[in-house]
Formats: sequence, structure tokens, C-alpha cells
Amino acid sequence: MNEMPTDTKSNPWKPDLSDTQRLDIRDKIIFSIDPIGSLDIDDAISFEIIKSPDLSSVKYELGVHIADASYFITPGSASDLEARKRGNTIYLADRRFNMVPEILSENICSLRSGSARYAGIFLEPFIIGFFFIYLFYFILFYFLVSVIWNLDSSYKVLSTWFGRTLIKSVSEMSYESAQYILNTSNVFPSGEIGDEFKLGNQYFFIPGSFKLAIILKNTLLFDSNTNFVYNLR
Repeated sequence: MNEMPTDTKSNPWKPDLSDTQRLDIRDKIIFSIDPIGSLDIDDAISFEIIKSPDLSSVKYELGVHIADASYFITPGSASDLEARKRGNTIYLADRRFNMVPEILSENICSLRSGSARYAGIFLEPFIIGFFFIYLFYFILFYFLVSVIWNLDSSYKVLSTWFGRTLIKSVSEMSYESAQYILNTSNVFPSGEIGDEFKLGNQYFFIPGSFKLAIILKNTLLFDSNTNFVYNLR
């Protein structure tokens, strides 16, 4: 499609680093959790522990980042009209029918580790109840907003920021590795997480983000396309 950006080995697509309309947070610890082998990585999480200068108190920064496909699709264009017609990406046992062209869903908009990507971050109080969590993700996906929450030591929301961002994931985690980290409070030993994923020599922010999710909802289910269901307690 002529309306799609160019992305080849000789001429790879690169984000506009001078875009002042986006918050550049490529220095944050950002990671995704998807089934093994996923190509269309459309959402990611960031979690940071912020200590006071005298180390007497701790705050947290939690972010949810959704790939910004809207940047590449002009309203009323062929891609836009086709996406409206399809409505969603359809996943079957052996194939997938994308809502947007593969160059976006599997490449330029896929939040691959080590690659700078456009996204949005949204920070908003979580509402207790799984229905509202799903509703929250629905709103994020369809309105393509990026969010960042600032929380106190009791996980109470202090402030919320909405906007579009420039991010760079440091790890493409699988459900299995996420479960392992949650169960052991340790890092998955398969090499999924590189040295840049460390905060000093510790990985405590990873189970920390799961702990926050569990506080908000006692049981959090990870349901992958390969029928793995994990009870995170």
C-alpha cells in the first residue's frame, strides 16, 4: 500500500526523535507480556520505584503503553476504511487476520524490545472489579492514549498523566517467564531479559508490578492463545 510507511533493511523506518508532541520515555524500564512467538506486540507495561533523596519514603510510577497505529493511518484512507470494516484482529488456532496491515501490526507498531516505537501512556485510578479492568483496556486500545500513574507507598493514586509517547521496550516476556518471576521473585533464566532490564543488580520492579496488580485484584488471570491459564496469587 502506497499510504503505508517504508520499512526495509536498506531503508528502515525510524521515529521522529524531534517530535515535541510526544513524551520521550525510552529511558524507562518497559516490557511486554505475550504468548511465545507473538509478532503483534501492541501493549507494554512500565514500573518504576522512586525513592526520596533521604530514602525515607517510596513512591511508584506505573505506565500502560498501547501501540499508536493511528499515527500511520489517515482518517478516510483505504487502511482506515478496511480497519473499520474488520473491527478487530481475528486469532484462529493456526493463523491470524490483522485489522491493520502487517507492516504496522507486526513491525512498525509492534513494541519489539530494543526498538523505539510510538505509543501512548495512560495513568488513571484502577477500579476494583475485573469488568472495569477490561473496560479500561478497551478504552486505551480504541482511543490510543498513553498513561502514567504516580502512586504512594500504599498504591494510592497521586496523579495521572495522559498523552502520546516514544518508548523502547527492554524485554518481550512470555506468560511462562512472567509466572516464573511471580512465583520466585527472581529473573527468568532463559535470556529473555537483557542486562539493560536491570535496575542496578535487582529485578524487584518486575514482581513489584505484579504485586500491584494482585493488590488491586486478588486473582489475575493470564489467558494466552495457546490455552495457558495462570492463577497469579
